Amino acid sequence: MSILVKESLTPAEVATIQALARSEEDATGRSPLNEETRLHLTAGAGDFLHLLADYAYAGVSTAADPWVAEIAVGTGPAAAGFGPIIDRLRVLARGHGLAVWTHGRDSPTAEALGALGFRPARRLLTMERDLAGGLPDAQLPEGYGVRPFVVHRDEAAWLAANAEAFARLPDQGNWTAADLAARMAEPWFDPAGFLLAEQAGQLAGFCWTKVDGPVGEIYVMAVLPAHQGRGLAMPLLMSGLTNLRQHTAVAELFVDADNGPAVRLYGRAGFRTTDLDVLHLDT
Repeated sequence: MSILVKESLTPAEVATIQALARSEEDATGRSPLNEETRLHLTAGAGDFLHLLADYAYAGVSTAADPWVAEIAVGTGPAAAGFGPIIDRLRVLARGHGLAVWTHGRDSPTAEALGALGFRPARRLLTMERDLAGGLPDAQLPEGYGVRPFVVHRDEAAWLAANAEAFARLPDQGNWTAADLAARMAEPWFDPAGFLLAEQAGQLAGFCWTKVDGPVGEIYVMAVLPAHQGRGLAMPLLMSGLTNLRQHTAVAELFVDADNGPAVRLYGRAGFRTTDLDVLHLDT
């Protein structure tokens, strides 16, 4: 089987990959490709590789170890392209390690990865809540305020805060200025929904919301370590939900299953778990 490895794609290749992903999403209810991979389909080179084979596509981030891939197999027979593309990924990632995300409890690739020697290493919960009713009342702690992100002014401070808040999660904490700019260039970006919490003019936390369809998202949220335990998280979250309620009736978010404080916070805020993504590590 022929497998192409490319740093950039032609428009025809992008269309083929998008069709594969749509067919799998139609079958399972979840896209096999996350936002980072979808952005890289058209972004060209930059710590990212594309593998194309019959009935299968893999996008792999090479920015950190282990390399992290996603695979779309569409509705064709997964066995026709899945095994060989994993073999090629293993060769390319030798010395770095390899991990593969699957999205949704019904992902067709999760069981196949287990048979190929991968083990679950990280679980990401999807949580949702209805916004039609009232929101819990939560007041900001004394001395704190919340304001919208200001384009061309807040980028550097936010990137530093994001790196500090997500130091243990490199897929989020390692965002560069280019990563931020790519999101800000998306049609859904709205600085009014990118909320920054401050104390004495210093960034203390953030709640970035996203509306790109019928369901709004708490896209990225964190309270910086020095400001944790002061009662900031809940009112900051409520600020984000209040913004989302102007645009949509349902909010969702994604959170690591082993992040107990965050899972409990979202549960108190009325969110419930609706789905699961899993990062599978090659053993």
